[in-house]
Amino acid sequence: MRLIVLILFLSLIFIGSLVIVNANDILTVEANIFGLEPPRISVNVPDYIFVGNASKETETDKVRVDINNTGNVAIVISPELVNESDEIFSNLYFARRAADSYKRIGSWSMNVSAPTAGGVESDYMYMKLDLRNFDGNITEDRIGKRADVRFIATAQ
Repeated sequence: MRLIVLILFLSLIFIGSLVIVNANDILTVEANIFGLEPPRISVNVPDYIFVGNASKETETDKVRVDINNTGNVAIVISPELVNESDEIFSNLYFARRAADSYKRIGSWSMNVSAPTAGGVESDYMYMKLDLRNFDGNITEDRIGKRADVRFIATAQ
């Protein structure tokens, strides 16, 4: 009988100590906290596009221009001629989609969403050379006529 009482007493002490220890357990919590990444604006466009053949009072076919937002914020992209006095290529027109209304270079821009973390957001626009309202003179063929277009990207 004493043995049973002793076992019961020791069992109660053991169970009591578990309750006391469990009531005072400590949980360590760990997390990685990152500061805000500074805005990074970066865009990639093709190096070269052939828009086709044109003559006065005609326009070229619409050409798709792919854009990649490689930064980390949503951007507004605006094309402009490097040589703003180019009488031919100042007649480049842009639209977000082929069926949209076209606006002249220098007065058109489009929004491109921000990419997911570490990714690239791809989008596209359409461009054409429209000489239907060109009032200059084209007295000779200009095979291989080129112009540089700068794509200005700013944060939205």
